[in-house]
Amino acid sequence: MKVAVIPMLGVLAMIQFMAKPGQATNITCGQVDSCLAPCIPYLTGGGEPVPACCDGVKNLKAMTPTTEDRRAACTCVKEAADRYQNIKG
Repeated sequence: MKVAVIPMLGVLAMIQFMAKPGQATNITCGQVDSCLAPCIPYLTGGGEPVPACCDGVKNLKAMTPTTEDRRAACTCVKEAADRYQNIKG
């Protein structure tokens, strides 16, 4: 399951440049944080991700159907990552 979380975060980071600036999005950082909150113990301590983490990643993917949404989510993920200096990469 470790393989599922890290690539999703990487994909979000890579697609941030695909959207045109100024386009509206339908996702908020609160929604992104809520989806990925169950992943924090895994990302900071290792081990196996809990099923809620994997479900959150799947939900986030479903909530970001457009490039603009994925770019906004990526920005939120990067901002959240700045708050957790001990995230393992």
